[in-house]
Amino acid sequence: MKYCLLIFLFFTICSCQKTNQITASLIFESEPSNFPTQDKLDVNYKSFQVLNDTLIVFDKFNHEIIFFDLISQSISSKSQDLNGPNGFDSPINFTFLDNSNYVLADDYSIAVFDKNGIKTKEFNLFDESLYIDRDKLYGNPAYLGYRNNLISGINGESIFLYFQKKGKEKNKNNFAELNLYNGKIEAISIDYPSNYEEIEFTGRLFQLTSAQSDKGIYFLFSGSPEISFFDFNTKKTISKSIISFEGKSIADPPISFDANDSEYYEYIRSNPFYTQIIYDDLHKLIYRISSPSIGNSQALDNNIFNKREIILTVLDENLNELGNLNLGTNRYDGTFAFSYSKGIWLALHRELQNDENYIKGDLIKIEGIHY
Repeated sequence: MKYCLLIFLFFTICSCQKTNQITASLIFESEPSNFPTQDKLDVNYKSFQVLNDTLIVFDKFNHEIIFFDLISQSISSKSQDLNGPNGFDSPINFTFLDNSNYVLADDYSIAVFDKNGIKTKEFNLFDESLYIDRDKLYGNPAYLGYRNNLISGINGESIFLYFQKKGKEKNKNNFAELNLYNGKIEAISIDYPSNYEEIEFTGRLFQLTSAQSDKGIYFLFSGSPEISFFDFNTKKTISKSIISFEGKSIADPPISFDANDSEYYEYIRSNPFYTQIIYDDLHKLIYRISSPSIGNSQALDNNIFNKREIILTVLDENLNELGNLNLGTNRYDGTFAFSYSKGIWLALHRELQNDENYIKGDLIKIEGIHY
């Protein structure tokens, strides 16, 4: 299935010190792409990572790391000790620093492992002696359950910690960097988008999602159209508000934890959401997945998540918007998607995942880009 959009993608091609600008129509192809589960894979992953065309997930039920080759569709796994000197009980997130060393995180600690699963270091995030400037950070403890996987610094030498706003706090930093060599934690000059400044965080918080390049971190919060980039070298952040659909573009303040189901579903229906950001290392592009608010004609129930319109926004590394693709409604899960050498893969929503032998999805390709 092809979609030709009335938008343009500008490529800058440098050759012999001469710059040419080529304008081409964005054409997308979409085709079914289903992955065999082989009794190991599932569709319910909040944390996942793609390295060298391999999807990596952590199976917390069987306590193992699963490696799925996206090209050959072969699967392998690595068991993770629960107890003992190399044990780690309840990971909520992870990242591979390279092809062998990896990091696991739970609600209060971070541990580093080598390729054989040997724990080489562990840091207790409640140890105040590790913090260089704790007073510069928001008051909540470090939160590591963000999408898609843990953020690591240059050459895998550090892990970025996220500190959620507490109450009416403002003008503090919500990121800190944990040095994996000396264990020190230092605040980084990154704050929330401007529309978050006056919000009191006392309820269900906006979700953070991030993507990483070799130059820095791209991140967004689910209630704001603002995309930010933190540069590893300059330690500076640039932000741009990217509006990809008509109507309401900023979500209302978070609702209370005490809200009932009806109130929660109404909040979901009446607000836009920005659910994922993806970095395409091969083509040096950024993809953002977002959804406008839903009209009042939709019933207020759990299926409201599946009825959202999905917009795929394409940007360059400098956050210049190159185009949008409307992927329609009632098809995709806007939180499980990634880029690899064959294109952009999006999972179908849970109601369409009706075969336990496969994770169903679509592969999307931008014509004019070599896959």
